[in-house]
Amino acid sequence: MKKLLTLVFAVSVFFCQSQSISIKYMETVDISSEIDAMEMPDDLGGLSAMFIKQLISSSMDKASQFELLSNNEETIYQKIDSETDNENSNISMTISGNNDIIYTNYKEKSYTQQSDFMSRKFLINGELPQYDWVLTEETEEVAGYKCKKAINLSTPADTIYAWYTERIPHQYGPKQYNGLPGIILKLISPAFIIEASSVAILEENLEIKKPTKGKKVTQEEFDKIQEEKMGGYGGQDGNEPSIKVITM
Repeated sequence: MKKLLTLVFAVSVFFCQSQSISIKYMETVDISSEIDAMEMPDDLGGLSAMFIKQLISSSMDKASQFELLSNNEETIYQKIDSETDNENSNISMTISGNNDIIYTNYKEKSYTQQSDFMSRKFLINGELPQYDWVLTEETEEVAGYKCKKAINLSTPADTIYAWYTERIPHQYGPKQYNGLPGIILKLISPAFIIEASSVAILEENLEIKKPTKGKKVTQEEFDKIQEEKMGGYGGQDGNEPSIKVITM
């Protein structure tokens, strides 16, 4: 009987690991502290700096829908809902990172990120980051799955909390986050909140294509470009958003 249970468990794990997966996430950006620290002229195109900051803050409160597709060895994470026009026609606001396409290859431990920044496309290639996770026994249900909480202490000033489920034993999640003993269904960081709304195990084996459009740069080169163009309001890595405001 024990051998039978072991066999059934092994088959079920193999079945789960060999399937393609689609996970829908809701992502909310939270960069309120950066917004408060932004230095702006008192008058921008007839609009006060305070009004523009309030408009940015209200836009940040709106959640966007993303999808993670996986065929076990590869994943791709990208926004799937349509863009929302700004309510005030005098303001153009761009959240860098919101329309990124992030491809990861866990067999090669690499990623490719296609980013739109200031009307230009960039193709960022690099090695998958390693995270210093501390596992806990605290649990929470996310999208119908029992999840355990983990804490990332790689950067103490920007602690990240993750909830993963061992029922889907894949070591990846949204964006470039990885390294836990189950797929990540929820993330909370100082910059964003990401939470799965649905999980679907697919019968077909998905073909996932790496993005190819844009100027090829390293993550360090892209961070430098953001820093130079945005005066310190670019994201600190490929996982964090940055913001650009133009008045017309």
